[in-house]
Amino acid sequence: AWIHKMEYAHAPIRAIFEINHDAEYDLTYVQAPVYDSLHHPAFVIGLQGFGNKFKGAEIERMAKRIRDACDRVSGFMARATGRN
Repeated sequence: AWIHKMEYAHAPIRAIFEINHDAEYDLTYVQAPVYDSLHHPAFVIGLQGFGNKFKGAEIERMAKRIRDACDRVSGFMARATGRN
């Protein structure tokens, strides 16, 4: 694994489910699931490799774009098999 800042090399990664728009976060990754035609998680799409702090509002915008992309791929997978 690539560690941008060595002081974080042994720090645990914590999932954050509520974001303060004005707070700054050391972002590790943003990801969302893609569902197959049976609505089971098939894989994830995500972004990683960040080296800067991000405001909560920026993270929410990134997360929404990834979620929207995953929804489009999920929809394509459902249509390709004829299941919705």
